[in-house]
Amino acid sequence: MTEAENAVAIVKEFLVASMIPDAERAATYMHPEVKITFTGGRAMAARQISRSLTALATSG
Repeated sequence: MTEAENAVAIVKEFLVASMIPDAERAATYMHPEVKITFTGGRAMAARQISRSLTALATSG
């Protein structure tokens, strides 16, 4: 597997975990200090993203 193919595989694994959603597993793919900016300019830190995924998983 090339370096690029390995990177793609890691991103796919993260996306699968985040869509299930499995917040704990998805968080293992992120640096503890990562900040992601979502549509509309809303920034979230890794722990906020994990909480949001957990909330989605438990909402009915």
